[in-house]
Amino acid sequence: MRAALLMLVVACGGSKSATRQPQSGSNDWQEEEFRETSAPTSPAAATTPGSKAAGEALATCKRRDDGAFDLSAEDMLLRRGLGARTFGEVATTADTPIEVCGTKGELEWLLRATCADGSRPWGHDRRKAHAARHGSRPTKGRCADGTPVMIDLYEVPCPEQRYSIYMNLYECGPGESLWPQ
Repeated sequence: MRAALLMLVVACGGSKSATRQPQSGSNDWQEEEFRETSAPTSPAAATTPGSKAAGEALATCKRRDDGAFDLSAEDMLLRRGLGARTFGEVATTADTPIEVCGTKGELEWLLRATCADGSRPWGHDRRKAHAARHGSRPTKGRCADGTPVMIDLYEVPCPEQRYSIYMNLYECGPGESLWPQ
């Protein structure tokens, strides 16, 4: 039942958001400033009736031995960026990153999302997508204990603009592994 619900939420889309564009030409992503611009919204929010709003602190996650946070099935459905289809659909910052489980989850998200014109910056090449990583830094995660996590930055070259996509790879739901075999 939960797997069917997850597939339904993914198929319906993510939450309303805006894109952020760098104002400066700096390559040091920790010092970039951002301005908000309008972006397309998806048809449905990634929430279920009676659930917490996307972006709200997660109270049910616990730190696992491998460093990831163990999310409940409900909180897994509230991860930022879950239903985004294009890079422009979701605003990301170091404090509001896309939430996935593991580097594999980061790369799957990057290869699934498209530019506004439907193109894929790296095709289906995981190595090229991974090479777009421009470092990481610690920041506070959404889990209730506030334990710092490392947030990765990927620079995505699209015809319409360059997107700075911040990702938290430590948000793992039931059945997900931070370091799959």
